[in-house]
Amino acid sequence: MLKVAAVVCVGLAVNLTAQQPSAFAKLDFPAGVPAGVNSLGKLVHLVDNGTLFVFSASLRNWTSMPVGPSATMHATNDIVLVRDAASWTAFSASRGRFAPLPVSQTAQLVNPLAQANDSVLLVRDGTSLHTFSGFTGRWVTRAITATTNVTAQRHVAVLADGAQCSGFDAFTGQWHDLQADGPVTRLSVDGVCGLATSANTAYGFSALQSAWATAPAVANASWTMFRNDDWAVLHDGVVALGYSGLTNSFSSTTTGALSARTGDDLLAILTAPGLVHAFSAFTGTWSVAPLAATASLRVTTAAALIVDGPQLLAYSSPRSQWVPLALDSVGESVAGSILAVHERGTGRAHLFSALTGSWHAAPVDANPGLPRIATTGALLATPTGAYAFSSRTGAFVALFSAGVALECNDSSSPMLAWDAANLHCFDGRRDRWLSVPRTGSGACNVQIWRTNAFAIDGNDVIGFSCQGGAVARTTLQETVVAFRANSESASLVTAHSVLGLSGTPEPECLSQFPDFRRVAVVGAPFRLHLRLLATDVALLGYGPVLPTPAVLPPLGTLLLDTQAAVVQFLAPEVDADRAVFAARIPEDPALHFASVWFQALVVPAVGSPYLTDASVLWIG
Repeated sequence: MLKVAAVVCVGLAVNLTAQQPSAFAKLDFPAGVPAGVNSLGKLVHLVDNGTLFVFSASLRNWTSMPVGPSATMHATNDIVLVRDAASWTAFSASRGRFAPLPVSQTAQLVNPLAQANDSVLLVRDGTSLHTFSGFTGRWVTRAITATTNVTAQRHVAVLADGAQCSGFDAFTGQWHDLQADGPVTRLSVDGVCGLATSANTAYGFSALQSAWATAPAVANASWTMFRNDDWAVLHDGVVALGYSGLTNSFSSTTTGALSARTGDDLLAILTAPGLVHAFSAFTGTWSVAPLAATASLRVTTAAALIVDGPQLLAYSSPRSQWVPLALDSVGESVAGSILAVHERGTGRAHLFSALTGSWHAAPVDANPGLPRIATTGALLATPTGAYAFSSRTGAFVALFSAGVALECNDSSSPMLAWDAANLHCFDGRRDRWLSVPRTGSGACNVQIWRTNAFAIDGNDVIGFSCQGGAVARTTLQETVVAFRANSESASLVTAHSVLGLSGTPEPECLSQFPDFRRVAVVGAPFRLHLRLLATDVALLGYGPVLPTPAVLPPLGTLLLDTQAAVVQFLAPEVDADRAVFAARIPEDPALHFASVWFQALVVPAVGSPYLTDASVLWIG
């Protein structure tokens, strides 16, 4: 691998015109858009006159296939499954191909239809179990018996038949077998975390690590279990045994009898008289803190807050630590990796970032009261504009625009603002505001969900990818009649067209935290997909970011420090519109809480080379 390869290619290509694909892809219907445009996750799909059309945010294009009149569709964030007579077909947003599966009339989809976040689909058909991964885009089949118990949710599946266990991870699309010490009596799955138990042992399966871990746990009948995305806890009335699907490890703590228990995606909270026990999915360890009977407790995705009169105690799941603050709070709000309080009397806001593990006092010119909170930051109004607070660094970044309208929500990471002249998008990866001129004269119609945002500004649509830190813009010829922001895409419908908007960067990390759910930790495997068409090639660079981006016409903007970056040559997979980069994050303590940037120089078979946008891997 060469550290200078990107610089060499830039020098060879300076007289060419860049051909970076648009974040928008339009599908026209001269006779009118049919009813039933479905939009979820990375996908938009609809059927018109016997043809299924699917938009993939990962690939930034529409793909189609014929379907019968009785075909039914089941969509998740990463997959569209077409059930049509004797052939079921799955489409993966990541791979961009329709993968057919011959089935009998008795075939059954194991996944409950309400599980819309799954990247794993299980189809049970007699003595065959067919498993589809939304990340690999391919089916795998294994034999089962009538007594095999199978279950799946999000990115993991687990099966058991007697003492035979196996776990499936969506990231590699493979099953991983385990022989238990006796019959398995319980299965549980969610996030990247699977759990199986026999009479004397607990078995944890990590879809992230593609591996099993074991721990002795006697008296199976007395266990109670509770869990969330990436962790599970067994409690026998005295001892709590926690399993982390991120670290693939068990850890126990003595709690005694519990008075309450709660948790979220990345932490568990157990309370006993006078104490609170917190389990971190990031570290797989327990932390204990005092808890007065009069104290209140609030929990969010990666943080928790104890309020006890003039004393606050914040918990960071990434750092597995409690951090005090002496402050009399008059109100609190929590979201994602952020806690916000404001002080009695002064009204000054203080924000806690689970990523920095620190409290940060708002600038003195910020308006008093609680800020507008997002999952990775907050917006604080000022007399001259606003500040954006970044969970990654704890910085307050000023925007000077008096009376600016602020847009964010506590379920999503994008933070936007607009005034009469500009739309402003906060790039929390670089602690900067991106401002684009407006063409509309009225209010911006802004939609935000999870990592994706767009604004309708007159006849223009402006999209912002929180993961890619990029702003895209297009002009519509017709009025928008329906629109929807998804977690990583959006759909906008006019009378005669459907516009798909990608909310993902071209080099797409499968790990998304803190912008979204999936987490990367030291020592774990890591995978990245890069949109590449057949016979395209690319140089993928990864390393630190440049302090100041370098504009390299006509290729685009270089964000990587090429003097320190590592460069990998990539070519597309066979029968896929993407290349896959896979590696293991080194077991290096210096990488904890580090950010690694990924950017590619794409050399397409048709057109000219260009620099992609960039993605950032935050390592827990």
